[in-house]
Amino acid sequence: MKAKSFLYGWPVFWMAASFAFLAPAAQAHHITMRPGFFGHVVVDLAVPPWDGSSLYVAAFGQGVFVTRDGGNQWLPLNDGLTEKSVRGLAFGTAAKESEGVLYYLATDQGVFRRAPGRRWEPMPGLRERSVRALRFGTEPAPVLYAATEAGVFASADRGRSWEARNRGLAHRDVRALAVLPGRIFAGTFGGVFRSADGGRSWQPASRGLADLHVRFLLAEPGAPARLFAATAFGGVFESGDGGNSWRARNQGLIDTSVMALARGGGALYAGTRGGLFRLPPGGDAWQYVRVDRIPLSVPAVATGREGEVYVSSGGEVFESRDEGKTWILLTPGGPPRTAKQEPTQGR
Repeated sequence: MKAKSFLYGWPVFWMAASFAFLAPAAQAHHITMRPGFFGHVVVDLAVPPWDGSSLYVAAFGQGVFVTRDGGNQWLPLNDGLTEKSVRGLAFGTAAKESEGVLYYLATDQGVFRRAPGRRWEPMPGLRERSVRALRFGTEPAPVLYAATEAGVFASADRGRSWEARNRGLAHRDVRALAVLPGRIFAGTFGGVFRSADGGRSWQPASRGLADLHVRFLLAEPGAPARLFAATAFGGVFESGDGGNSWRARNQGLIDTSVMALARGGGALYAGTRGGLFRLPPGGDAWQYVRVDRIPLSVPAVATGREGEVYVSSGGEVFESRDEGKTWILLTPGGPPRTAKQEPTQGR
């Protein structure tokens, strides 16, 4: 994406009682975010696997936006989106190849679906549920899984109908999902649960997990048995045996309240309340990554196909193309209410 210079001047939005310009280690338990371009917290960032030049943003309370030119222009994608308390994005394929891809959105009032150039449409079945995350799995046909406050739901028809799959899921308040070949994992505030039958039955999979408050799960691409768990208080944990056991990966991680994880260029990135951290390929210790002039809380992290790293803090989005050494601000200017809506073709 094309670089641009930083623009500062937005007032700092204090989400902690106080803040002092101290070393990052001393600020680890302060939550600092600026309203920025979107005015609300950007909770998810996504780069489509087929289009490395586009970056999609889910801003809680504002909806969905996309930039295809490195942040010079942001287009709202909100036609038909009646619930803008969005929490996550997912990409899938249509039933007919000619219909292309489908976009899915997790919101506080269920799941919305959109085809390119069309309006969002609410999917029936989960309208009363707060959907926290969406993940695709296969059994063998594509299945869309939804994490909600009432457990895990599955759709085999691209979101048009849903089935609760919660037998053995002792903690139904599901915050995260991850999929490995033949298995699906649910992260809850009661630990990790694993299913080998598409969510029809679940077993606990938290041995070695010192903090059971799981916020985020990340499956390791290309490694059929490795995944990572981000926890609210205990940092990052890794499993190399498909969830049979976990070990802490917290050396150098001075803030252990982790909100998001992403893989890119062989490195692991962790977004925490106290900023961004990077675990180098083959490394044992996290390195603090300074994104801005002051440490910012990082609730969302994503990586691109050519080594780009994207992070959000408050309503701002940053990009790095050199493994976090330098950053550019992708969201300058005023609120996106003045931006032109991307054209749609009816429904």
